[in-house]
Amino acid sequence: AGEATEGALPCVRFENVPMGTRLEGYAYSEAHGLWKSSPYQVKIQQQHKLIEASDAEELALRVGSFLEKLAKSSIKERGNFTVAFGKGVAPLLQPLKKCAADSIGQWRVFTAEEAFGPDGESLVAAEVRASLEPWGAQEKNFHIAVANEPDVAASYAQAITKNVDGEVDPEFDLVLMCLQDYNDSSSSSSSTGRGICGLGPNTEALQNRDVLVTTTSNQGEGGSGEKKAGATGVTVTVPLLDAARNLAIFALGKTEKSRKNLKSLFDGPVSDDRPLSCLSIKPKITWFALGGGSL
Repeated sequence: AGEATEGALPCVRFENVPMGTRLEGYAYSEAHGLWKSSPYQVKIQQQHKLIEASDAEELALRVGSFLEKLAKSSIKERGNFTVAFGKGVAPLLQPLKKCAADSIGQWRVFTAEEAFGPDGESLVAAEVRASLEPWGAQEKNFHIAVANEPDVAASYAQAITKNVDGEVDPEFDLVLMCLQDYNDSSSSSSSTGRGICGLGPNTEALQNRDVLVTTTSNQGEGGSGEKKAGATGVTVTVPLLDAARNLAIFALGKTEKSRKNLKSLFDGPVSDDRPLSCLSIKPKITWFALGGGSL
């Protein structure tokens, strides 16, 4: 494999190592002595697909077609379609007047992240309703996080567990999210980087693996399940994203650079500065890039 260089391990192969195992390696070279490499996480090979759109209308059509096909196959296999929308995704569908009319009755709709308004209203759920009700979605289809619950994160996790099947953790058929840029002004973290679903670099929502849903706040607090003072919403955590069957991520950055080499965001080494590297996910990942992009 060649001589080791500091900070990296020679190429090695492991067999029968469980997915999600965190590996830390040590190596020795005459030049550097004994040193510890950056950790890596065992992952099943991911399947990435890129769908490009030149404008908002084309994007809506492509997303609508994607949703309809996936919903039909999920309903045929499991009897329903469980889908969770992140912030900013549902409005992208509004150019569509109607879609998935035949299957919408079997949809179970959640929010992967929720923001509460000043009066406790669920803002992301309102976006989702506005986009899906014209398609025929009804009240029974929606499962919404309620701000005035005394234990809002734990209550929403319980609702997800009750309505989404899974071998261990609930397995959404699809989670849709926008790729988000985090910086010092929008995150409690001192780092900059890119994340999804409120999982910004070095946030507690990213680091807490003991709950399925955590509260979020302007100070980045939360994670123990209870609604704390200053809580502004809830977000799913790494275990739920790891368990999802499919992810759809929207790269809507204004610059071409922000939509290039998207697949590399999932690459190691594992670091809380790189939120997507912390996912040991198994699903198919579909990227939607407005204005063009590359994997």
